[in-house]
Amino acid sequence: MSTPHIVTSFKQRSSAAKVSVVALLLLPLIGLGCVLFPSDIVRALPYLLGVVMAVSGVASIVAGVRTRRIEGGKHSIGTGLVMSVVGVVAFLQGSDSISYIGVIWGVLGLLKAAHGFDDTLRHAAAHERFAFILAFAVFNLVVSVLLVLNPFGSIDHHIIVLGVELLAYPFRLVLTKRGMRVEADAA
Repeated sequence: MSTPHIVTSFKQRSSAAKVSVVALLLLPLIGLGCVLFPSDIVRALPYLLGVVMAVSGVASIVAGVRTRRIEGGKHSIGTGLVMSVVGVVAFLQGSDSISYIGVIWGVLGLLKAAHGFDDTLRHAAAHERFAFILAFAVFNLVVSVLLVLNPFGSIDHHIIVLGVELLAYPFRLVLTKRGMRVEADAA
C-alpha cells in the first residue's frame, strides 16, 4: 500500500516548516471552540491565536531563511514576519484585541480568497476543472467580508464567524490529474 500524499509531503518538509504546519493545524480546533462556545472562548482567544500565529510565523521565517525563499507568496519570510508580529500583538493586547483579531483574520481570509480566484482562473484557462476551487474561494470571500464588515457588532456572532474562518484557513484544494485533494498550507 502506498503512502498517502499528505504524509509524504509532510515528511519532505524541513523541521521548521513542519512546526509551522502543525501550529496552523491547531487553528481548526480553536475555530471549533469559537463556533461551539463563543461566549466562553472570547477571553482566551487572543492568547490562543497569538501563540499559534507567532509560532507558525517564526517557523515560516526560519524555514524561509534556511531555503533562501524570500519571494512573495503564502510561504514567504514576509508572510511569516507579519504572522509573527500580529500574533505577538494579539497576545500582548489580550482581550482588548478581539475586534482587531477579527479584522486581521478577515483580511487574511480575503487574501486567501484572492489566491483561490487566481487558481480558479488558471485552471479555467487551462480547460481544467475548477468548480470546487471557485466554491472554496467564494466561501472564503463571504466569511472574510462578514468579519471585516462589522467588527464591533455582536461579539458572539463575530466569534462564530471567526471560528468558521479558522476552520477553513489552514487548508487549500488542489486539483490533480487523478482528482482533488485537500492540503494543509503553512503560513
